[in-house]
Amino acid sequence: RWTNTQGGLVSTTQFAIPAKGQLSLLLRQIFPNVTVPGWLSIDVDLDQVSGFWLGGDFVNSTDGAPLMNSRSAVALPVFVSITSKSEISLINAGPTAASGFFSLFNSSGQNVINVLFDVPAFGVFQQPVASMFPAYANDFDSSGYWIRANPNSAEAKLVGTTLTTTARDNVVANAAVVPANQFVFPQIVAGEIGGSIYNTQL
Repeated sequence: RWTNTQGGLVSTTQFAIPAKGQLSLLLRQIFPNVTVPGWLSIDVDLDQVSGFWLGGDFVNSTDGAPLMNSRSAVALPVFVSITSKSEISLINAGPTAASGFFSLFNSSGQNVINVLFDVPAFGVFQQPVASMFPAYANDFDSSGYWIRANPNSAEAKLVGTTLTTTARDNVVANAAVVPANQFVFPQIVAGEIGGSIYNTQL
């Protein structure tokens, strides 16, 4: 299902995945005639289906993240790993419009500024963090900051990702969605991979 940024359904299609099989397609192969921006959602008939997406030019830069399911849609998603080159995407997966404000926190936990948002039902908010918080843009590369979405309704269903572009690659991270006392970091990498040296900051 392809939905535009204002929440309108644009196109649907169907594919079958064989038992213990996989399906790998470019977006233009799924919706070859769609040209409007928007977001992709998938309905499956089994719980045992998982997936991930990749973006980039697949030559100079590529990164992706696991697909988020309906249980990942919460009222207070949190965006981390913010730099001056980061862009956040917030999807309203609920049937009613979601409005509220983004709170920017520094590394000391202080809420330094708030910015209003309004996302239609099944719509998308997407914007660079430097334009959302221009007064703090120069600090994002040298100090730790994070962003929390605060909708006016506790019943809001929000999911999001952060895309950060660098001179060498793209870095994608899903928004944190639930409080927990145990955390798993499957994408923590360090050392030499493919001739390049990687170091992950936590």
